[in-house]
Amino acid sequence: MTLNVDRLMQRHPILVAGVDSTDSGRPRWVLNNNNNPPFLFGPHPIIKDEIHTVQDVAEVAKAEDAGAQAFNLVQGPLWRVAVYKLDRELFNTYYVALTVHHVVTDSMGALNLFKEVLRQPPSFPATRAEPPIPNRSLPPKAEKTLTLHPSLSMAIKRGTRWALNHPLTWRVTNGIGAQIKWPPPSRMKTPPGESDIRYISLDLRRDHERVAERLEALGDGVGSVHSILHTAAVIALAAAAHDDVFDTLSTETPKSLRSDRFGHPRIGGNYTGLIEKFIPRSKLRAHTVASFTKKFNDYLHSSRAEYDARSNIGEFRLVPDRFVPDLWRSYLAETAKSGDPYRHSLSISNLGRFDPEDMFRLENVWYGHSSAPWSAAINMNVVSLSPPQALDVSGRRDFSRLTVMISWNTGIIESDIIDRFCPMLQEIIQMFAHAGGMTHIERTMIRSRELWNMICWARQKLAPFGPRV
Repeated sequence: MTLNVDRLMQRHPILVAGVDSTDSGRPRWVLNNNNNPPFLFGPHPIIKDEIHTVQDVAEVAKAEDAGAQAFNLVQGPLWRVAVYKLDRELFNTYYVALTVHHVVTDSMGALNLFKEVLRQPPSFPATRAEPPIPNRSLPPKAEKTLTLHPSLSMAIKRGTRWALNHPLTWRVTNGIGAQIKWPPPSRMKTPPGESDIRYISLDLRRDHERVAERLEALGDGVGSVHSILHTAAVIALAAAAHDDVFDTLSTETPKSLRSDRFGHPRIGGNYTGLIEKFIPRSKLRAHTVASFTKKFNDYLHSSRAEYDARSNIGEFRLVPDRFVPDLWRSYLAETAKSGDPYRHSLSISNLGRFDPEDMFRLENVWYGHSSAPWSAAINMNVVSLSPPQALDVSGRRDFSRLTVMISWNTGIIESDIIDRFCPMLQEIIQMFAHAGGMTHIERTMIRSRELWNMICWARQKLAPFGPRV
């Protein structure tokens, strides 16, 4: 693995580069020859020497996020590889975590990088020298190789939405035409307290080895695991707000727009667009679980969603070549003080699974491409791993453990809404997974339940945990 990483750092200059002009709106890459191999002294800048023993993948997510906050934007490198040992397993289970700053590459670029890190290196005869690595330049910026589709109608909608929700407009119109987003103002801190990012890992231990498999069964013909989790999150969001003091839920999902067909580099350059969904409260009353899930899933995988992602790619401070300032705490505090501290109610990572053949004999590899936890009120990061399992009675071995991580900025959201959202999301996911493991009739029953009835049921369950507003 070390040999592969060293060769990658020589082949792709962006993997050793830093970022200059971090205080300006036009940053630029700067090559840092000090980061080039060979590394003769001290620890390797990419691969962490110590193998940590962890209880579950949630601990890995926390450790990797902490490691990513230590990235030095000016000096680089802006990626890391760590090896973890999963404790309390029948087998010695080790797995590799790759974390890449979003300004370096997007999810598909990270997947290609992950493949190269784990690739079996070629063997050369002792009498033959290893072929030289050709000189490569930094990859072009995303906007130079990605055909964007700026949309006038979308720009008008955004401008109108911003104007109607501006505080000065509120004074004149008394809020007429403005959207009350989730979470409502009553659930936000005023004035903001100390800002930090907190994490909660949902406990899916009940049948946790079957959760992913059963969610897939529930979504058969309706939607993917990702779409099922999106539906569960929307129900939990609407229930956690206590009452109908909001009129719009909004979610975002990152989507990679990288394409070999258009000559995009396999590694380097951020080609991320965000698929956003605005859900008026009235729409929650018009759907069943199945129809809501299918509508989102169909849109997520449609050409229209890609068009929309391309049309608003410049609207977000994620791409191209934008980044979080070095002063992490200061940035969080400034975000909390702003009049509009979050873009959407929920950001949910785009969960994908790749065939074992595609990943060099690794079994059921999942990836979670997450937005930054400061871009939405609540960030939902879904990750998974497939540790070795003994054969069950049917001869199957493809169990996948699903982990859902919730993160939020403590300077923005009151803790009571997190205390309501997380337990309910956990219960709904387990309910969906349980139904997915039952007969077709029982799966059909849960799919046909009205979404609003599910929300009312969830609110009744949450009533003992806090007063209604």
